[in-house]
Amino acid sequence: MTNTLRIGLRLLTASLLATTLGASPILAKAPQPPKSDGSSGSFDALFGNGQYGGATLVAFDTDNGNVIEYVGGGDSVAFTIPHETITYNGRSVPAYEFSSFNVEPSVSLTIQGTAPAVFLSQGNMNIAGQFKFANTPTAGGTISTGQNGNYDGGPGAGQGGGGGGEGPGGGASACVSVSFTGSGGGGGGNYSIGQHGLKNYEPSDAGNQVVYPGGLAGRAESVTRLQGGGGGGAPGGGNANGEYWGGQPGGSGGGAVVFSTQGTITITSSGVLDVSGGAGQTNYGSGNPGYSGGGAAGDQWFFAKGSFTNAGQILLYGGAGGASKAPKTACGSQQAVPGPDGGYGSGGVLIITAPTIANSGTINLSGGNGTSAPSGGLLNANGVTINNTGTIEGARTTE
Repeated sequence: MTNTLRIGLRLLTASLLATTLGASPILAKAPQPPKSDGSSGSFDALFGNGQYGGATLVAFDTDNGNVIEYVGGGDSVAFTIPHETITYNGRSVPAYEFSSFNVEPSVSLTIQGTAPAVFLSQGNMNIAGQFKFANTPTAGGTISTGQNGNYDGGPGAGQGGGGGGEGPGGGASACVSVSFTGSGGGGGGNYSIGQHGLKNYEPSDAGNQVVYPGGLAGRAESVTRLQGGGGGGAPGGGNANGEYWGGQPGGSGGGAVVFSTQGTITITSSGVLDVSGGAGQTNYGSGNPGYSGGGAAGDQWFFAKGSFTNAGQILLYGGAGGASKAPKTACGSQQAVPGPDGGYGSGGVLIITAPTIANSGTINLSGGNGTSAPSGGLLNANGVTINNTGTIEGARTTE
């Protein structure tokens, strides 16, 4: 094959990929985390086989190392894990440097904090427990207060937060029980943009109609920056007949985490690692606000000198936007048409750096609409072929 033909085929392949997957950023290699010095001790000794056995422990705040126990109707600090703050990926993050990292099936924790979490281990990482990552600024937009005539919902937190919807709602129909609404909040962004919220709903026979645009979509963010997903936007509020409704807050974005070891990483069939975005909500037919946007998923980065094996669930899907149907007209056709729906969130970013990668479990990077297009996430295996006998869904781009 001539050099000219090779170049032509490469250009054609690049063109076809851009057509089928959409334009995607070029991903630089994710930076290697430092080696663990073992100063945080054994994870299993603390959480699994120690005094608590994992059963009553509910949260781990990686900002300060506090592990939260729920007993007798209240939360308290059970113990604190030593850690250090390091500079990684251009920002200060808390690093937990375990001597070993074995997570029992009984362990189920929500990871909290204001920055991505970095978990390092000197030995193999075996994960049979469940982690939900709610760290980094990922909150959904707050609802409008209606004060000073401002009925607009708040934007979601994070770099890719979705925009708030606009209001107010326009009243109620005399024919059937139909409320005119504010507009929907936008979905959060991460690897992909989120989706716009829909405009306010008014039946077509409502007379003087005022259009309030839906909240803006959350923007796409750099895949080389470890980050949580943007929160979904809150909807536009409603004000009719002297009464005010603020609606529901936007769905929160998912958090962000790094797992790194000099050995292997194994996620067993009971293991769950979840950085998915939260779903937006409707107003359940009451009042006049729109519906809130879904949050985007965050990031999961894995580094193993040995093999990477997943038989559990690695979840990085975007949250659905709040949605409901309404009648086309108040006094005539009751054909169902879209209401003031919230936009859905983007899928997240999954990076796996290991010499061999096998998946017999589930990996989900879907956008909040449940598919890869147009807001799925990124699966980057650094060119390693994945031995996949399980399910991998929702990736808009695979590298």
